[in-house]
Formats: sequence, C-alpha cells, structure tokens
Amino acid sequence: MRKKVLRFQFTSWILLLTASAGFLNAVTLMQFAMPSSHHTGNLTNSMIRLIEGDFSGFLQIIMLLLSYLIGTVISGFLFPDQQFKLKRRYGWIEIIISLLIVFGSIYIKHSNWYLLETTMVLGLQNGMFVYYKGIIVRTTHMTGNLTDTGLAIGRALAGRHSELWKARFQLINLSCFLLGGLLSTSILFYTDLNIWQAASSIYMFTGLLYFLLYHHFNYLVSQRNESATDDKNLFDYINI
Repeated sequence: MRKKVLRFQFTSWILLLTASAGFLNAVTLMQFAMPSSHHTGNLTNSMIRLIEGDFSGFLQIIMLLLSYLIGTVISGFLFPDQQFKLKRRYGWIEIIISLLIVFGSIYIKHSNWYLLETTMVLGLQNGMFVYYKGIIVRTTHMTGNLTDTGLAIGRALAGRHSELWKARFQLINLSCFLLGGLLSTSILFYTDLNIWQAASSIYMFTGLLYFLLYHHFNYLVSQRNESATDDKNLFDYINI
C-alpha cells in the first residue's frame, strides 16, 4: 500500500510539472502572443522580423531566446549528471520559482518582465532531468511527447506490445499540459484572480508535493534500515 502511495506521489509530481508548463505557456500566448515553453517558431519568426525590418520585434525574440537559454544553463549547472536522483534541489527549485513569480507580480509591473521571467523559468524546468520507467520526461513542450507517443504506438503495431504503456503515459502527460492551459485560460476569461499569483501557487504546491515524496521515501527506507536514496533505490522500491 505504501509503495502505491509513493508511486502515486511521484507520478503526480511529474504530471503537475507538465500542467504548470501548460498553464504558463497559455498565459504568455494570450497576453503576449508568444509561446514561452518552445521556441522553434520563435527562431523562425526572428528571421522574419529581421528581414521585415522590425528590429524591435527581432530584439524582443532574441531576448526571449536568451532568457530560455539562461534557464537551461542554470539547470545544467544544478543537474550536471544525466541521471535522476531524489534530491532536495528539485523541490527547492519549484519553491524558488514560485517566490520569483509572486515577487515579480507584486514589485515589477513592466510587461516584458513577465514574458522573460516565464521563459527563463520554463527553460530551467525543461532542463531538469526527470526520469520515469526508462524514459526522460520533458515537461514543458509536447513535440517530443507526440513523437514518442507515435513511435510507441507504431512499435506496438509492429508487435512490441510492451511499448503501449509509453504511449499511455505520454498521452496522460499531454492531457495534463492541455489541462494546465485550460485552467489558465479559464482564470483569465472568467475570474478576477491574479494569473501570476495563481501560477505561483501551482509551483509552490508542486514543490511541497515533491518534499512530501522525498520525506515519505526516506521514511520508508529508514524503516527497512537501508540508505542511499538514489535513483535505483527509488525505482526499485516503487516498482517503476
């Protein structure tokens, strides 16, 4: 029973990360007409703006791309090893993101700040090495998710039925991204809530959920007189 709860906490944490990215990306699309979680279109658009002579628009996109890059650089510094380990820094990052968003919403009123901050946050999040049953989960954009879903379905049709769980997981992950966007859109259209404070609350909850997972796992390990809360222990213990 405890293993099932631990598995549920871990899976929920990953899916909530994806929902938070969908939430923020929908906000920047609606308020700035620019995506913050993926940048293939922004790269193309930067060249279009340059040729059109729209240098202010070109510079805005370049600043956006640099913000995303800075977020990934920070993530690379914090997670230098390509392996998932149950470390406190995952939870602290989400809590710091929460505080950064709410600080900006209270003290900084320039609209460009929100766009650049959000983009940096999602760059940092996308660089976090999140691992689930042998696959790397990218939680901020869904192109790779759709590719992995199609590959899993195709391989299953070719006879590798063990691949079906990957398609199922990726579709659930995609649904959470869509639900995050649906939630932020609904808040903007139908309520008077501050959208940035709502985003901050989601990240704070995600960080607290991670610490709940972290301490729950360590408690169970201590009950069995084990040690070394690394990736192998976690996945072996909860059978994923």
